[in-house]
Amino acid sequence: MIVSKRLGYIVFCYAVLVSALLIYRNVAEYILPFCCSLGVFFLLVAPFSLKYKKISYLFMWIYALIVGLQMASLWHSNQLIQDLMISNIRAVAAVGEYVFYSSAAIVAVFLFISVWGIGGKTFNLSLRRYFFCVTLIGGLFVFVSFDKLPVYSFVKAFTMSLTQSNFKSDKKIRAQQKRIYGKNWVYQNNKENIPDLRGKNIVTIFSEGFSAKILDKNNQYVNLTFNISQLMNKSVWFDNYFNHTASTYRGIRGQLSSSYQYAGVGDYPNISVDEMKSIIEDTVINIPAILRDNGYHSYFLCAHAPSEHMISYLNTFGFDRVFHAADFIDDDRALSDRELFYYLGELLKSGQLQEPYFIGVYNIGTHVGRSSPDAVYLFNGEEINEVVNRFHNLDIMFGRFLRTVDENATLQQKTAIIFTTDHATFPTRDYQKAFGDYRTYFMSTIPLVLYYDGIKPQRIDAEARNSLDFAPTLLNWLRINNAYNYFLGCSLYDDECRWPFEFIYSMGQHSRYTTNGILLHKSKLHDKDLLARIYDFYHLSESDVGKWINYSDKKD
Repeated sequence: MIVSKRLGYIVFCYAVLVSALLIYRNVAEYILPFCCSLGVFFLLVAPFSLKYKKISYLFMWIYALIVGLQMASLWHSNQLIQDLMISNIRAVAAVGEYVFYSSAAIVAVFLFISVWGIGGKTFNLSLRRYFFCVTLIGGLFVFVSFDKLPVYSFVKAFTMSLTQSNFKSDKKIRAQQKRIYGKNWVYQNNKENIPDLRGKNIVTIFSEGFSAKILDKNNQYVNLTFNISQLMNKSVWFDNYFNHTASTYRGIRGQLSSSYQYAGVGDYPNISVDEMKSIIEDTVINIPAILRDNGYHSYFLCAHAPSEHMISYLNTFGFDRVFHAADFIDDDRALSDRELFYYLGELLKSGQLQEPYFIGVYNIGTHVGRSSPDAVYLFNGEEINEVVNRFHNLDIMFGRFLRTVDENATLQQKTAIIFTTDHATFPTRDYQKAFGDYRTYFMSTIPLVLYYDGIKPQRIDAEARNSLDFAPTLLNWLRINNAYNYFLGCSLYDDECRWPFEFIYSMGQHSRYTTNGILLHKSKLHDKDLLARIYDFYHLSESDVGKWINYSDKKD
């Protein structure tokens, strides 16, 4: 068998580069899977490398692209590409310049090696040696996890992403889900001393990717989150409380409607605003709709520029108005955290918001790959990394907003502040190194803090319940109980209402127990039943019918 020497050299260069990068990033467990993959690539292409040069060359470029993308993912996140990353490709600008350009550089190196091409000098690879290599590589596969193979993992993630984006809601299952989860009550508890937010204006901070591990009480640093910690000392806050899903699109919509999303609408690539509306304006009843029926106005302030997909997405929620970066600055860019919290304070003082109101706030400064433009955190005189900087920066800017409220007697009296997050922090290598949180999944404990002037400070153990409980807990604080809904969660104060979903994190096709972090498996009877119930609910949460009408009439 006559084989191109260049092909052998290229595969060898791939192997050296892969091994060097993986060892440098301390993820050497991927070396064997990647090298086995390289061996398979060589054995598949070698017999045709000279006779079908163009096809072999194309195959090599596609392979180099996939390996480069997987290496970039491992470099930044310690894991191979997931369906979530593919689905969120539209929001690639949110990751920051460093992640984007460094990833592009890694991919470019692999593609550059491939420019060497196929041809030139040849060598004779006997059938005996060829089949020896086949046997050797086949034997090594016994020790390899298929999920760590670059091409297999990529194809699997891509297929899962397509499955989610092409999901079609079934009318019969949707009607069944309405009957199962439709109810006229929100909570069933009769407890005393529950915070009372009636008549308050509510400001809810959905901080981008904020795990409880970042809080001063859980980290090894001094005053990293000084302002948030000071707020907690005079607030009601929940410990052992988890995110129920990821990422931002699923996280915010899921918390405002106490529901799971399959693709979360915003995760669909190449979808128009009209198509998005037809999907999200469905029978999943959310906070803006319920508040509107109870005399409240609702708003959202998002740091994104108006051209970003996130703004179009939020405009389908039914808020009275969605504020974005262009409402405050002339540049076509997102607001920094400093700007966001400054303009939030100005907005509250401006009189533009009709009272009583709920306003959600989403920042972008703590997103993966973002740099901190305004603050650097030093520990023992040394800078840790950019992850620590950006969370410290958030704390400083949030602290300035808190002082704005405290210094205005009217705001102080009327305003309730909730600090939480859209989801837990994505476990990149820099985050793991900084906070010692070496999980590889997108689930962790998150903050939920409630403050208003005169509240009695209290720590409450959420007992591993999750953010599906956010909407019913908020309505419990507001004493709004007569509201038709399809909530999967319960008030965190409610001992009578219990759904199993309060303890299950679900992101598309990935589900875990919040009690122990263990994956749910279809092979286990109990898990199979829960997964089926979650999947059936997608037919309701992802349905493409319905309009913004009075939800109290939707009781079929």
